[in-house]
Amino acid sequence: MLEETDSFIAVAEDGSTCTIIELTKMIAHRALSGTKMIPGAREYQTSSGRHINPLGGDVFEDVLTNKRYTRQPD
Repeated sequence: MLEETDSFIAVAEDGSTCTIIELTKMIAHRALSGTKMIPGAREYQTSSGRHINPLGGDVFEDVLTNKRYTRQPD
C-alpha cells in the first residue's frame, strides 16, 4: 500500500515550479504482539502524476523532461 507522506514545492533553474509528492510503501510487519505498518521504499511524482527521481539532497529530476528541481524550504 502506498501512502502520501510528504508534499512540497520545488523550483527549476528556469523558474518554473511544481508540487512534488512523496509516496511511501507501507509494509505490514507481523509479530506475536500484532501487525504493525512500517515505512518501506519511497517514490516521488508531481501533482500531475509525472515520475520524479531523487538525485540527492533537495534535488529532483523529472523523468520525462530531465528538468531538475530544487526543494524549497517550508
